[in-house]
Amino acid sequence: MVRGAYIQRATADRMSVDAALKRYLEEIVPTKRPTSQIADLKRARILTKHLGKYSLAALTPKVVAKFRDTRLAGEDRKDDEGQPA
Repeated sequence: MVRGAYIQRATADRMSVDAALKRYLEEIVPTKRPTSQIADLKRARILTKHLGKYSLAALTPKVVAKFRDTRLAGEDRKDDEGQPA
């Protein structure tokens, strides 16, 4: 309960970020312009790699901030030896 209102989280607990992105890519992206489709596919690939395992309910500001910090530092674009990939 938040502010006296019941929020049903069952759907958010069951659906992962990966599943939500796949659904978005299947249903929404084909209706967009080709350049937007390409950009959405690239963004979805990055998000799936880093956040795909989380359920939508488990996606907290702390998790998103960690993802953002990793992306800004460029750590996700380095190989195991710390060299740019």
